[in-house]
Amino acid sequence: VLAINIDGLVRGAVVISPANDEDEGREIAFSVEPDYQGCGIGTCLALKAISIARPSPVVLVCCADNDPMIALAHRIGARFQKTDDHWHCRIDTERRTCARDSFTESDGLQPAVFALARGYV
Repeated sequence: VLAINIDGLVRGAVVISPANDEDEGREIAFSVEPDYQGCGIGTCLALKAISIARPSPVVLVCCADNDPMIALAHRIGARFQKTDDHWHCRIDTERRTCARDSFTESDGLQPAVFALARGYV
């Protein structure tokens, strides 16, 4: 479990499942408080989860109408497969560049999280 702590409270978290023998991928699941959504927290957590899961692929499953999660999956380079009313999103971690594993100014994520923590957002 990874979490983002702002002002002493967890505002977002991601759970990374253990690797399995078939290496079908490590599933990740998110929770970000509503007042903190849209600020880059989910993307920040996803990128860190990808770096931890390597070399296993990462899989996330979301409802077909979960537009914020679908947008996040697009941002992190997922491939999509629709089944019934869900999207299965797969990220091949081997294709990810190492530069995206850390949070830098060029990502726009770290400044967003710091601005959020300081109350600027």
